[in-house]
Amino acid sequence: MTMRLALLLAPPRLVARGEGVGFRWFALALVIALGGSTLVAADQSKKELRAKLADLQKRFEDERQKTVMERDATFRELAELRVDAAHQLLLQALANPKEDYVAKEQILRHLGENATVLAAATVLTQGFDQVGDRSYHVIATAFRGMKDQEAVDWLFEKGWKNLPALGAKAQAAFMQVFTSYRDARAVEAAQKLLGNRKLKTATQRDLVGILTDAKDATSAKKVRKLYKWGDPDLMVAVLRYAQRLQLTDFSDLITGGLEDDYWQVRATACDIIGASLDASLLDRLLPRIEDKIVAVQVAAIGAARAIGGEAVIEPFYKALDKTEGRAKDDLIDALIFLTGRDLGTESVSWETWWKANRGKVAIGGISREEYERLISEGATGASGKYYGLRILSKNVTFVIDVSGSMEEPHKVKDKGGDRKGGDDGDSGHTGVNPEGDEKGEKKTKWIQKPKIELAKRELRGVLSTLAKGVHFNIIQFSGMPRAWKTELIGMDEEVLESALGYVDSLAPGGTTNVYDSLVLAMNDPKVDTVYFLSDGAPTAGTYQDHATILQKVTEGNSLRKVKIHTIGFKLDPQAKELMRKLAEQNQGTFVDI
Repeated sequence: MTMRLALLLAPPRLVARGEGVGFRWFALALVIALGGSTLVAADQSKKELRAKLADLQKRFEDERQKTVMERDATFRELAELRVDAAHQLLLQALANPKEDYVAKEQILRHLGENATVLAAATVLTQGFDQVGDRSYHVIATAFRGMKDQEAVDWLFEKGWKNLPALGAKAQAAFMQVFTSYRDARAVEAAQKLLGNRKLKTATQRDLVGILTDAKDATSAKKVRKLYKWGDPDLMVAVLRYAQRLQLTDFSDLITGGLEDDYWQVRATACDIIGASLDASLLDRLLPRIEDKIVAVQVAAIGAARAIGGEAVIEPFYKALDKTEGRAKDDLIDALIFLTGRDLGTESVSWETWWKANRGKVAIGGISREEYERLISEGATGASGKYYGLRILSKNVTFVIDVSGSMEEPHKVKDKGGDRKGGDDGDSGHTGVNPEGDEKGEKKTKWIQKPKIELAKRELRGVLSTLAKGVHFNIIQFSGMPRAWKTELIGMDEEVLESALGYVDSLAPGGTTNVYDSLVLAMNDPKVDTVYFLSDGAPTAGTYQDHATILQKVTEGNSLRKVKIHTIGFKLDPQAKELMRKLAEQNQGTFVDI
């Protein structure tokens, strides 16, 4: 019905007056007219949709013998229609055992981006069997971002009920999707699923994580029972649940965890006791400093350092003679922090000082700035220094930025020629004012060199000081990180020559991938200390947001406790803050060059 027809339907006299009954009649006629137009438009839209669907169905069949790349546009357009008939065609392809797995993965990505209830319900139940576990990661990634609220509603109202029927790897993929949404209904589902024997321990751990984040104390009894399942990761989750909710009736699990067979549990128990600042538990905590696992030693040292006080000083310096590498490094750090002094790596120096000063000095810890100054200016360790940072660890990785900006010049003091050591001989700091001092003494001569050359020179210098038997690796990074070796390698003369040659070959170019470079460094299970050098903010990689990088790295390092030292070349304030926090939250020290 048109506007003209509406006018014809209304009595002319009333329309002309535009008031009373006539006006109301006109308004009604207008609504009918517009409604009719909408119906006509809707009908036309349906015809166009049917035509589009028919065309895509034909293309889909005609392209079966083409490459996945050639077929991808059709997959995408079918998914974007967001109608069951189109999605059903794609779902049938997933169920076809003859369909190429790469094609299936592309279909999954498009369905996840344009998920409907049909797509979500089919993929997250039957889809795991249809695509095979090699493609589970695609499901987990694609369906974390569903925009259709009805599809999300299905997940939290019905979808989770199928979880026990899935295999272990499928459960893990499903939980990645499930936990990616902040939905209050997840807590209710977790409460009902918790303790189900058909669910794998990794799934139970994720459920405990949901209840931990929600601070759900109503499930405490069921959570505690999971501790007896004997899986270390699940036991750690239970302890973290107790810590978050401050459940005193779990204290026996925490203190008992110090003696557990699993190192992960022992390390977590140390962490929780340290966070509690309960000095009454020091007697049970301190023996863990001599644990057979370095990660537990580090956790115990960190916990005792956090509690602090005179009671920890003697155990710390006595342990210097019984530990080596990373644990010894952390003991020295703790002593420096608590006393405000750096007396080196030998216990006798600390013992002599303590006997003379016990009860006369405060043992409360110093500021971060003072701590970093003492670290960078302190006594040299067994294997020299790198930008002022001692190297005591026997399992280290050097990560060096080779992005394009590393070609830019940087001002340093002229030492009268190149050398293998650092850029200025002052623990990585540029030292004096280039304009001279107030007394008018002779000005220092300054020169400019590309940052990459200064970094390479410092790295060559420290490599030349590493003792035989120290295991190390080098990772260069720009857009993507690349490791010199696939794993840590022991130092000897031949290895040193090869490493120096590799350093000489480093050339700048590309962007800055901070996150993936750190992950690659920490992926080696033997590494316990990382020296990370960069001159800029993240511009590439899995994550570029500073807060996300910090969170992901710190969470992933919560048990391993790899020490991450960071060295920054002329960083902007935001990049400097990221580098500083990466070090602070991962047992390391930040050096600003």
